Amino acid sequence: MYQQLIDHLKNKRIVLLGMGREGHSTYNFIRRYLPEQKLIIADAKQVELDNDPNVEFVCGDGYLGAIDRADIVIKTPGIPLLHFKRPQGVEVTCQTDLFLLYLRRRDGHKGQDDNLDSHLFHAPRRRKRGVPDRQHGLSRF
Repeated sequence: MYQQLIDHLKNKRIVLLGMGREGHSTYNFIRRYLPEQKLIIADAKQVELDNDPNVEFVCGDGYLGAIDRADIVIKTPGIPLLHFKRPQGVEVTCQTDLFLLYLRRRDGHKGQDDNLDSHLFHAPRRRKRGVPDRQHGLSRF
């Protein structure tokens, strides 16, 4: 079920930005499916984990500097990056983005695509994939 997501993360330099609840759950997911994956954990506060030789910690005032060393940054919602310049080629994402891109329901249910809110949220992603709105019964929007 998670194979596409795992393949996307495999062999990339990953920075987990923020180690609150979401950061810990992202860490646990990566450790479950990619136990040898090297990670950089960056947080403004000091972070402690069990003995994990594949983790480097960047904590304190300069923790945002870890972004420069990443291929993928998985950030938590509490860290605003409005005034931070993202380095070229670095993918900045979060759990919600990864969920929407890689984890689809298996039962074929598409949800309520005729709902305007749903359309406004999903339409840009569909267009990016090259899927016209008419295939989803949304030609009226």
